[in-house]
Amino acid sequence: MKKSFQHYVRSLHRDLGFITIGLVVVYSLSGIILIHRGEN
Repeated sequence: MKKSFQHYVRSLHRDLGFITIGLVVVYSLSGIILIHRGEN
């Protein structure tokens, strides 16, 4: 069964969204750690 072009665009968009959310979480956590690292 042939899948439509719209199906591939939707799955690509979903995957890019998950990657973007993952990068935002990683950068925000690393920024919080770097800011509070020197407060001991």
